[in-house]
Amino acid sequence: LIDNIKDLLKPDVRKRGCNIFSENRKVEVVRGESMTYPDMVVTCHPFDLRGDNRIIRQPRLLVEVLSTSTAHLDRGLKWQRY
Repeated sequence: LIDNIKDLLKPDVRKRGCNIFSENRKVEVVRGESMTYPDMVVTCHPFDLRGDNRIIRQPRLLVEVLSTSTAHLDRGLKWQRY
């Protein structure tokens, strides 16, 4: 599912100078306190787009795919922090 969403968004995202990451980037939700791994994140911020950067601090779009095993966390604590 994430790959399908990524494929749909990619042309528009790239046109705007942004990038899409899936499942391999941390997002700093609360500075110095809380980091999450969303299923997909879009960012356009130059700091976030540096090649060596592994933490997204200025996300434009966060995507969480709900499953039976993760829905309680995604709809609970993660949602509150986002």
